[in-house]
Amino acid sequence: MNKTSVLIIAMSIFPLAHAENSHAEQRLKYDFFSAELTSGTMSGLYAAGKSDNTTALSIGVSHQLAERRVLLISDYSARFYHPNDETIEQYRLRFGAGYHWSIIDKLDLVSHARVGMLRISSDYTVDNETRSVFGADIGLRYLIRPDWEASLFAEANYNHWQDEYVFTLRTDYQLSKRLALGGLVTYRDGELQNINEVGITMRIHY
Repeated sequence: MNKTSVLIIAMSIFPLAHAENSHAEQRLKYDFFSAELTSGTMSGLYAAGKSDNTTALSIGVSHQLAERRVLLISDYSARFYHPNDETIEQYRLRFGAGYHWSIIDKLDLVSHARVGMLRISSDYTVDNETRSVFGADIGLRYLIRPDWEASLFAEANYNHWQDEYVFTLRTDYQLSKRLALGGLVTYRDGELQNINEVGITMRIHY
């Protein structure tokens, strides 16, 4: 085989390999660490006659099992309600699993189920209580561009104190191969209060 033939073969293979790598980069990613910082207003039992503010910080991890669509997840959150210059603290740790289905190119249907513990303390009670919490969600993730994603999720959480339904619209922009920053808007509908939140997000892919 002469040098010209080798060069022609190499030039033919390179575009195919590049196209395959580009396609891989355009897939939604499920291996990441995440962090969210949110703030919002609430109404209901915890509000002192009007909307009061709430802040929350959450961290989590998602891992996809090999080439399968099965996900392992975990998250921890700290939420602080501030009615009438008082503070109600809520700490939650959960573990769970999920699965994702490819609907069309760049659009996935995703669902998770979680179980964990929820602890609430406040200035109104002497004893802090810890109870079990169960939850599940379902949503859509769409890759608008290789570096830009949007998602919409609906989540149901159940615990001793109340049932809560959470709706989240989120967008993430990938600044580098590992780092993505974004924002979210969340509406929480509970038996005791309703909360509207906005926040900033961060993902570190691995």
